[in-house]
Amino acid sequence: MKVREIRPTGILLILLLGVSSSFAQEYEDVIYLTDGGVRRGLILEQVPNEAVKLKTSNGEIFVITRSEISRIVKEEKTAVLTPNSHYTRYFFVPNAFPLKKKSGYLQSTYLMAWSANYGVSDYTSIGFLTTPIGQPFIVTPKIGVKVSDNWHIGGGVLLGYIGDPFGTTYGLSTWGNIEKNVTVALGWAFGGGEIHQSPMLSVNAMTRISKSWMLMVESWMLTDEASDAHILLYGVRWHRGGKNSLDAGFAIHREVIEGWTNQFYPGFPFLNWTYGF
Repeated sequence: MKVREIRPTGILLILLLGVSSSFAQEYEDVIYLTDGGVRRGLILEQVPNEAVKLKTSNGEIFVITRSEISRIVKEEKTAVLTPNSHYTRYFFVPNAFPLKKKSGYLQSTYLMAWSANYGVSDYTSIGFLTTPIGQPFIVTPKIGVKVSDNWHIGGGVLLGYIGDPFGTTYGLSTWGNIEKNVTVALGWAFGGGEIHQSPMLSVNAMTRISKSWMLMVESWMLTDEASDAHILLYGVRWHRGGKNSLDAGFAIHREVIEGWTNQFYPGFPFLNWTYGF
């Protein structure tokens, strides 16, 4: 008789525990950064007044210094955003956010153009841009400095050599955070012992539109006659997990956009693959 009473009681207890656990709230550690970014996961270690080690749901481990942290809180788990690990650039144009020290990335466009950048310090990075045959080979140093929580400034040089030095020196101003920002870049090309009289202007933006996708726009005005080279790149960045991302979009000239009233043409397909390290 006791056995018959215990069985339904035990089953009911298991069901009640199962239902109650399904309603139980799960919490995670959330670190809000001074640059507007957010890191979510489990804090593995804290060194007072120095740094915090955090493990994300993707298994990535970040060591975040106290100077980068705005606040640390416990929050109920929500849909996890794939980290924007390649926040320092758009399709081609960099922004003023610096790479973190000892972090970097390798990037390829159609396997024909290859580039890499590495954080020498929390403010400076060094990199290169080349092709599979190694020509031209362009060095790409850059510096980025935080002015306020939502404003960074920076600059850099693209420097190559084919007979004579050539390249571009540029300045950057970025407003926003690593998830949503706008950058204005102004640069001067040089080569053959001369500096181009008219500056190059580039206006760029990115914003998060879902857990793993970002929308990006990049524009260029390249020559003395601005109407000769108004180029627009537009598309998306897909964060594939870890530090891998894929940029896909279209490059289009201003004159083609003006002709959209007669016939729509999206532009030349563009594809970038990036691996962070």
